[in-house]
Amino acid sequence: SIEPAFGCMTAVTVGAFLLSLHYDSRATAVLGLLGGLLTPVLLSTGQPNTIEFFSYLVLLDAGAVAIAARRSWFEVGCLALAGTTILFAGWSARFYAPGRFTPVLVFVVLFYGLFAAAGEMYARMDPAIAPHLSRGMLMANAAIWYGALSVMDTGEHHISLFAGLLVMTWGSTVASRYLRRSLLIAAACAGSVVAYWSWMGRSYSPDVFHVHLPALTLLYVTYAAASEFCRRDDMQRPVDFSLPLLLAAAGFLHLTLAFTRAGGPHGYHRFFLGYLAVMALGSAVFYGWRRRSLPVVAVLGGAPLPFWVWLGG
Repeated sequence: SIEPAFGCMTAVTVGAFLLSLHYDSRATAVLGLLGGLLTPVLLSTGQPNTIEFFSYLVLLDAGAVAIAARRSWFEVGCLALAGTTILFAGWSARFYAPGRFTPVLVFVVLFYGLFAAAGEMYARMDPAIAPHLSRGMLMANAAIWYGALSVMDTGEHHISLFAGLLVMTWGSTVASRYLRRSLLIAAACAGSVVAYWSWMGRSYSPDVFHVHLPALTLLYVTYAAASEFCRRDDMQRPVDFSLPLLLAAAGFLHLTLAFTRAGGPHGYHRFFLGYLAVMALGSAVFYGWRRRSLPVVAVLGGAPLPFWVWLGG
C-alpha cells in the first residue's frame, strides 16, 4: 500500500541526509534530496492531499536547508527551492481550486520564510561567492512565492490574501531591520505590490471596498516603515533603497486609489474622498517631520490623480 512505501522512501531520504553529513558527501545529499522530491510524484494517489503533501515538502526543505547551511552546500538549498517550485506548480495546475486557497496560503508563507532564512544563512558562508548567491536566492524566493499569490484565484478569501501579504512583507521588513538586509525589504515590497494589483485586476469590486482600504493602508504603512529601516546608518547595503521605497510607496497608494471603484450599492464616495485627503495630508506631515522633501512632493502631487479618476468615473 501507499503508506508503507511512503514511509520507506522517506526513511531512505532521511538516511541519505544523515550519511551526507557523516561522510561530508555533497553528492549523497543531492541524491537524497532528489529522491525526496520524487517521492510524492511516484506515490501520487490522484488526490490533492493538500495538508499532507505540503507538510512533507516543508519538512524536506527544512532538512535540506539545514544541511546546506551546516556544510556550505549552496547547491542543495538551490535544488530544494527549484524542486519545491516545480512540485508546487504541478500540484496547483492539477488540484488547486479557490476553496483550497487558505491552507495553500499558509504553506506559501512557510516556504517563503524558510527560503528567505536560507538566503540569509548563505550570506554568512564563503565571502567570495556567498553574497551573490544569497542575493540571488532572496530575489528568486520573493519572485516565486509572491508570484504564486499573484496568479492564484482567491475566490472569496480576500482577507486571507491580505493577511498573507502582510505577514510576508512585515516579516521581511522586521527581519531586514535586524539582519541588515535591505534587499529583502525591496524584494518583499515589490512582490506584494504585484500580488495586490493582480488581485485588484482579477477580483476587486465595490463590494469589498470596506476590506480593501484597511489592507491598502497597512501595506502602505509597511512600505513607509521599511524605508525608515533602510535609512538607518547601521544598515550595510550596496544600494540605498530608502528614498526609492518612499517614492514607490506614494506611487502605489495613488495608483491603487485611482483604480479603486467606490460606487456600487453602498456608495462609498464620501468615505473614499475623506480617506484620500487623510492619507495624502497625513503622509505629507509624516514625511515633512522626517525631513524627506521629495516624498512630500510626490504624495501631494500625486493625490489629484485618484481624484480626477473618481470625477471621471
